[in-house]
Amino acid sequence: MKPFQLYKDLLPTIYWIGIILLLSPTILPAQKQQKVLDSLLTALKSMPSDTSRVQTYGQISRLYAVNLDNAELATRYVDSVQLLSNQLQFETGKSYGFFLQGLIDYKSGNYDKSLESYKKAHLGYLKTADSTYAISALQGMAQAYRQQGAYEKSLELLLRAAKFYEGRDPSYPLAVSYTGIANLFRVLEKFDSSISYHRKSLDILKNLGYTNLYAMGLQNMANVYVEK
Repeated sequence: MKPFQLYKDLLPTIYWIGIILLLSPTILPAQKQQKVLDSLLTALKSMPSDTSRVQTYGQISRLYAVNLDNAELATRYVDSVQLLSNQLQFETGKSYGFFLQGLIDYKSGNYDKSLESYKKAHLGYLKTADSTYAISALQGMAQAYRQQGAYEKSLELLLRAAKFYEGRDPSYPLAVSYTGIANLFRVLEKFDSSISYHRKSLDILKNLGYTNLYAMGLQNMANVYVEK
């Protein structure tokens, strides 16, 4: 079988895990999810209508989207993010709302809508010079393009993200970018390039002590050698 035939079954999972951890809150143990949510909802009752309230709305939305898998309630709180941000003329908050909507739509399989929201978030963050968040939105766009089968476009965006992170100390976001690039090169049957980027990712994961993801990365790279 060619890699395109194997894509849905064999595409490595490390990049998806990495993106979820990078673009969303920590995935909490089930027993702690409701406790954290209750705490945020309680705090919201006495919170003034300022930018901190915007951030809390966003945290609640992300919990519903990622931890509790409730797109309806996640969207409701995103609407609150956007409404209050507009009232406060809080541009970063507006971008945050678009980013969260992109995440919700991605999780729901609405990749066209997800892409549209991530693009708005990216442009908004660029205007407010929030470069790190702008790159996170770029990575979200890359994920949506990949799910649509636009592998070359996804690869282009991830290479841009990697270049940004390469200007800083080796970090988990850079490892995530390298792994995503490796996966796309694999799908495009550019196996040597895939192996090269897997090695770069593995070096970072090993230095960071992420043993589970390092082991998964080794297996992913071994799969590329098998297909080569």
